[in-house]
This record gives sequence, C-alpha cells and structure tokens, in this order.
Amino acid sequence: MNVWKLVAEVIDVNIGSDYESVAKLWVANKKHLVTNVISSAVLWSLWKLRNECFQGVLWLGTRMVLIMITNILRGWLSMFKQEVGVLLESIIVKMEELSRHLAQIPSGRRRWQQLHHHNWFHRSLGLQQMPGVI
Repeated sequence: MNVWKLVAEVIDVNIGSDYESVAKLWVANKKHLVTNVISSAVLWSLWKLRNECFQGVLWLGTRMVLIMITNILRGWLSMFKQEVGVLLESIIVKMEELSRHLAQIPSGRRRWQQLHHHNWFHRSLGLQQMPGVI
C-alpha cells in the first residue's frame, strides 16, 4: 500500500506521492501547518525505517510506517499550540485506527522462514508436506 495515499485519506488532503508535491506546501507553512507537520513525520519515518532495514530490521508492511508516524507525531505534540495539538491528536488517533485495520501479510524472508519452519515441524512429526507450501 502507498503510505502517501493512506495519509492523504486520513487528513483529507491530496499531498501527492513524491518529494516535490509534498515540499510545495512548505512555502505556505501557516496555511498548511498541520499537513506539513504530518508530511515531515512521514518523511522522517520513511528515512528511519530505511536505515533500520540496513541494521537487520525486517520490513513487515505499511503498518510499520503508520505506527512510526504516530509515535513521531506524539513526540512532537508538545511543540505546538493547543489548537494545532488537538487537531494533530485527532489525526494521530485516525492513523492508529487505520494501522490496526491494516492486514499485516508476511512477505519475503519472514514468510519463507514461517513456511520453512512449518514444514520442518511437520516433517519431524512424520506428517506430509502441506499442499502449496514450500
């Protein structure tokens, strides 16, 4: 799933899907303050998760990004005036609800490990391999 599309649905603003479309809103920061804060949290989350992938953290899906975005936004709440904080809090709650509803489908190496372990377990018990599984 595209993180930018999910965030755009939550905040009800088409923020685009690339750096230039996001950055164009920074020029009018007073008008787009909340959108800019959220897009900054998205960019920061993507950067941090990118770095974590090089440190051996397995990618588990878009839900990881949404959770990191909400954690970052919660950490930033105290920097804003109350009215902005209240608006950000409502958006954080919506993102948390969305992250709970996203299905986390194992992929790549993790999925292979799960299937491999499952088959090893069945073979060790003398059971047949499950159809459609490695």
